[in-house]
Amino acid sequence: MAACCRASPAKAASGCLARLCAASECSEAGWPVYACSDGHKRKMSVKSFVTATFDGVPYRRLSAPPEP
Repeated sequence: MAACCRASPAKAASGCLARLCAASECSEAGWPVYACSDGHKRKMSVKSFVTATFDGVPYRRLSAPPEP
């Protein structure tokens, strides 16, 4: 079972609070869907060995060589 953490803005009655986040743990629920502890399902896509997108947010592998 794969797991990852995702920070999402913590919301107050008036909207998002600056710089406050709540962590959610997510596990694979049948590729490319992940079920998260906050009750949401999110999708992952992989563009290349270097870049993956989780719930619309792109992530870059830190150990990858610089892109040309």
